[in-house]
Amino acid sequence: MELLPGVIKEERDGCALYVVERLSEELKKEIRDRLSAICNGAAQAESPCLLYSYSETAKEFVKRYQESEKSSQNRRKGMIGELLAHVILEIEGRFIVASPFFNMEERSFKKGFDINDVRTERSRTLDSGNKIRR
Repeated sequence: MELLPGVIKEERDGCALYVVERLSEELKKEIRDRLSAICNGAAQAESPCLLYSYSETAKEFVKRYQESEKSSQNRRKGMIGELLAHVILEIEGRFIVASPFFNMEERSFKKGFDINDVRTERSRTLDSGNKIRR
C-alpha cells in the first residue's frame, strides 16, 4: 500500500514495514511541516522565536549532520532514518513526538532511544536500526 507518493507500507503478521523509495514532493512537504516539532519539541515549534523556525531548524540539522560526517556512515544513515521514522509514524497517526530529536545539552542527537511507544500495556522503545527494547 502506498502511504504517500514514494513511501510504501507493507503489513504482515502484526508488523509494519515502511519503505522510502524516493523523496517525493509530498514527503518533502511533510518533512518541512514537521521538522521543527520533531527536532525541538512541539511547544518550541509553536513559539514565535525565530530560533525554532523551519529555516533555523533545517540549518541546525545540517550542522549536526555534517559534524556526524566525522563519525561513521551508519551514524548518518541512522540520523536520517530516525527523522523519516518520526515523520512517517506521525503521518499515520501512530505516534506523536514527546521528546525532541535534538539533544539540547550538546550538539548531538538524543542518546538512548529513538521513539518511545507508551500506548501499549508494555512500553516499547523502537529503534530505527530495527531493534525493539522492552
